[in-house]
Amino acid sequence: MDQSIVSLRSRDCTFGENNWSVLAKFWHPVAWSDELTDAPLGRKLLDVAVVLFRDAEGRAVAAHDVCPHRGSLLSQGTTVGGELVCPYHGMRYAGSGRCTMIPSNRAGVKIPDRLHLRLIEIAEHANLIWVRLDSSGQVPLPEWRELGNGDWQTYHLEPLVAKTSATRICENFNDVAHFAFVHTGTFANGVREEVEAYELVRSDYGLHQQLMIEQVDRVTLDSAADRTTSADYTYDFQFPFANKMHIKFDAKRSQHIFGAVTPVSSNESRLFMQFARNYDLDQPIADSLDFERAVSMEDLRIIEKVTPVDVPLDLTEEFSVAADKWSVAFRRQWRQFGLVQ
Repeated sequence: MDQSIVSLRSRDCTFGENNWSVLAKFWHPVAWSDELTDAPLGRKLLDVAVVLFRDAEGRAVAAHDVCPHRGSLLSQGTTVGGELVCPYHGMRYAGSGRCTMIPSNRAGVKIPDRLHLRLIEIAEHANLIWVRLDSSGQVPLPEWRELGNGDWQTYHLEPLVAKTSATRICENFNDVAHFAFVHTGTFANGVREEVEAYELVRSDYGLHQQLMIEQVDRVTLDSAADRTTSADYTYDFQFPFANKMHIKFDAKRSQHIFGAVTPVSSNESRLFMQFARNYDLDQPIADSLDFERAVSMEDLRIIEKVTPVDVPLDLTEEFSVAADKWSVAFRRQWRQFGLVQ
């Protein structure tokens, strides 16, 4: 592996070197596109400090959040004319990473080429900013076409920080057996506990499943709490941590839920939730966001207490039942990608 990539791994990294190297090859979301305005934004990914800013042309730029001069946190600085300004000694860096100004230098003194940001590969896609620490990876970004389709009303929650691993969040997102026990305050009070047998389809980069789920039939968010319906749930997951759920309530009402998870560290994650729907278009978005936030909080109340924090890759460490077909395949695939316990 390129030593310049390895050196991004922090000395206090919570991931072992092997697992960090595997995960660094994937694209990971770090911010909403609309979060990145005229100020630098600091994020952590795989325990690596990343600074984001927009250059003079408005393009998103990602770099190691360390000034190459004296190690200051660049995200504490500012931007001027699309250039990142170090908060410690005022060095300016263009979107290319090149230093363009050293305020303490006399006029005309050449700026060394070595004074350069360590840029990180970046992409702006599906309303999110994604970065990849090791550009040798092969897995593409998720498509998520519905987010660019004007037939759907789209909206998103603020980023949610969870004190658990990205793998635990993904297993929860794609698990339906917990609905009747965890989501009694939102959409699943009194619904059927049994999970029907389902077919799991594997691809090079993901997992697909489809099930019929009994749940509260919410024509609007504040009604029909005592009536249930059989909804068609389709899940399309893409590695590393891109989750998509399509719920068809009936022939007309449909919703897509997208959950992209960032492994901030081995025991902390950032969850980006966005939605696309074709119903309740006359209802306030705030009401729907409150509902979706409540659903997420029901999940986090449980999974933040699950131990161990990371998903065991040894299939004998936790007992699996028939409804766990997805999570068993998920764990096996991670071992094929090279993760170790």
